Amino acid sequence: MMSMCPIKNLDYYEELAEEDYYTKGGEPVGVWYGKGAILLDLSGSVEKEDYKKIMSGFSPDGEALCQKPGPEHRAGFDLCFSPPKSVSVLWARADTSLKQKIQTAQFKAVCSAIDHLEKHAAITRRLHNGTSREKVIGLVAATYEHSTSRALDPQLHTHCLIANIAPRYDGTWGTLESRDLFLWQASAGAVYKAELAFQLRELGASIERYQDTFQISGVPASLCEYFSKRSKDIRAKLDSVGIISGKTAFGDIAVLDTRAKKQEVNRAALFDDWNRQMDDRGFGLDALGSILTREQGIEFPDVIFDEIEVLEKVSEKKAVFRKQDIYKAAAEVAQISGEPSNRIENTVKRLLLDKDVIFIKRDGKHNELFTSRHIVEAERNLIDHAKQLRGTQSLPIDPNSVEMAFNKLDTAGIRLSDEQQEAVWEACLPSKISILQGAAGSGKTASLEAVRMAHESEGYKVIGASVAKLAADNLSREAGLNTYTLARLLIDLEQGRQIMDDKTLVLIDEAGQLGSIDLSALLENIVEYGAKIVLVGEDKQLDAVSHGGALRYLSKPDVAGTSRIETIRRQRDQWSRNAVMYLRNGQANKSILLSQKRGYVEIGNDS
Repeated sequence: MMSMCPIKNLDYYEELAEEDYYTKGGEPVGVWYGKGAILLDLSGSVEKEDYKKIMSGFSPDGEALCQKPGPEHRAGFDLCFSPPKSVSVLWARADTSLKQKIQTAQFKAVCSAIDHLEKHAAITRRLHNGTSREKVIGLVAATYEHSTSRALDPQLHTHCLIANIAPRYDGTWGTLESRDLFLWQASAGAVYKAELAFQLRELGASIERYQDTFQISGVPASLCEYFSKRSKDIRAKLDSVGIISGKTAFGDIAVLDTRAKKQEVNRAALFDDWNRQMDDRGFGLDALGSILTREQGIEFPDVIFDEIEVLEKVSEKKAVFRKQDIYKAAAEVAQISGEPSNRIENTVKRLLLDKDVIFIKRDGKHNELFTSRHIVEAERNLIDHAKQLRGTQSLPIDPNSVEMAFNKLDTAGIRLSDEQQEAVWEACLPSKISILQGAAGSGKTASLEAVRMAHESEGYKVIGASVAKLAADNLSREAGLNTYTLARLLIDLEQGRQIMDDKTLVLIDEAGQLGSIDLSALLENIVEYGAKIVLVGEDKQLDAVSHGGALRYLSKPDVAGTSRIETIRRQRDQWSRNAVMYLRNGQANKSILLSQKRGYVEIGNDS
């Protein structure tokens, strides 16, 4: 993985560095890299005085390289490159020769990522208000190799400190535009992993897919887990407050909250300790022979590195994607296919010339936006299917059946509001497609239950579905439906395990999260079988996990139209309803301040 943040402590990296680190302890000295470093005649080991001047905005001979050099100058950015845990475990177990080869592989991989950033994300601004953007020749980077996590587990990683100065093509220097570095961070991290996987293959390791990255075959998963104490500490912190994903704001807080102070490193002692622990768990030096036995040309990867595979990867979850998303997808394919990172550039360039890739525009952040012909066709079919269903009549629902549904809910203690009832009436009209929208807590599920009751009393088979299994299970429990995930429903329809006809109603909950390709496929089935569909959701919530925005477009009056439930019923106090509405409308600051005034939010000074 690769993380990025502003440099906070200039002295930290130099304090850990030691020329003879194997005998004296500490970490290796830094190494200069980048085209900007070459222009400043910086190469090889990082000298402390040069390092201090560069990070303060001066050249090694003291010349100012930016408008405001000195103590207040923003030093730059810390890019941290960490390999998968199996790489660090193998490195810790290896003999001195193999250790050095793995460290060299790590350095080459980091350099490939910096090359990628130099080519695509090295931008400076000019003029007093920074209105003019210019590509720069390259970057000035000081790289520092470190060996452990803060829990003193083996964790080979490299801090690459990008100085906030860069050479323009006219011979002048300026500061970097940080936004571009952050926008290209993910693609650079993927390029790093692709090159690392290639270099490890060259050493004889077999690489296999693991989640969204790779791992070395033969390194025990139990050992990787054992040497992941930091990850377990963070996971425990998240579990303690019921947070599922670490990729959240609280996940960032958990990382900081569980971080121990960095301890003094003695590599020789650490290697001895790690090897004893691995010996105790049956992973001795003899295990390396079975791991590094792959012969060149023997391995057959499960993916082929070409433009088709890359386009399928990048368009799998996005209808509109940026150029850096294409590079990231190409690098992720290369990790598994066994290609070096230098093939990524040419493959993406060929793909951008392909007729199946369509350039859309540049957005306000200077991203180049693209889509694929396949997605355009799916969205066109989606609209055609929706309009066809809108103009087709289903078997009518007797108004008495609708009233009976209202009465049953009323008897059960669920009284629908006027706007809920109006939405139910809309869904029971003869049109074969209806869209019901409402904010979270507005009572959409109760309205769906009335729709189900009315249709079932007329002999309809009612099927429920949602993108996520949790949402599908909630729909089943709260609306009394047989439910599926959308993926399962589409598979069952394709394989003939699910049959629909003109007396079938499909209720889709959380429809705002449906991708246009899946929704197009579903509507195609609805048209083919002559069934009816009701889409329920909120187009102001998060867009689809793949190819988002379909519900918003279908809700236009000239496509399928929509009915809305605006009154929030889950929150009973008016202030709490207002807080939800502020969040829904993108005014999080107002929502937080309103909740703070009521004593439900406490703002602290630190995490």
